[in-house]
Amino acid sequence: VITLLFGEEGKTEEGSKTFPWGTAIKEHRINPTAIEALHQALDCVLESDFRAVVVTGEGRFFCNGLDLQWIDANPSRGEELQLMTEKLLARLLVFPLPTIAGVNGHMCAAGAMLGLAFDYRIMIDNKNWFFIPALDLGLVYSPGMTSLMKAKVAPHVQRDMILFSKRYQPQDCLNQKIVDHICEKHRNLVEMCCTVIESELFLPNFHRNGRFKGDLYRTTLQKIKMNTFKETYELLASDNVESMGFSEGKWSADGKVSFNDVSKPTPKL
Repeated sequence: VITLLFGEEGKTEEGSKTFPWGTAIKEHRINPTAIEALHQALDCVLESDFRAVVVTGEGRFFCNGLDLQWIDANPSRGEELQLMTEKLLARLLVFPLPTIAGVNGHMCAAGAMLGLAFDYRIMIDNKNWFFIPALDLGLVYSPGMTSLMKAKVAPHVQRDMILFSKRYQPQDCLNQKIVDHICEKHRNLVEMCCTVIESELFLPNFHRNGRFKGDLYRTTLQKIKMNTFKETYELLASDNVESMGFSEGKWSADGKVSFNDVSKPTPKL
């Protein structure tokens, strides 16, 4: 089990609740620090004999998307962060073990894509949201990111989610098959993830409890995933990514919502 946030209140070793550039740690935003840490954790998984991997978080956020405040503080490195993010998504998409996102809270923007890169998603039912707000931020998701979303949700959901930034709560996500299971808020999310792994992947008698043990299983599963998601993987893993348009995007100083020019009159429709 990999946890995205260590410490209930989300503090740095120095006791701060924010990164130096102002982002709240508890939001689990995608920045170079988070990407490096997650890659290191996945490396540790592969160095051991684990048979599946669960990634979850603590608090109200699973992942609140790209760290827009980090981009504001490092304007020349926006595309670099995008490239790093897409390569992380590519790795998760074809990871050589079953992957389960234990969605403990809000899963938004690139954080929603992070969740979609997993094989399974189990979302806690606690008034949390899933949505892709590119339209309202003035950002255009890259071909790789768009391909990932199209590969993981139904066509009618693609329209509402990608084009028009519809917001979904847990039951909506289950109804639209964005997530595989709902975890009632009184239950332990990680325990439920492990139960699903045992019941749906490990226990059928004809597998004789040996499934996903050994290098052959890992190699075979990864190759199957790479063929299944061939176009998406190649787009995400490429060194040439199409910029999302960070220099034209608009968001508030806290990096959370769109920044609208209130001086302009609201058009009548």
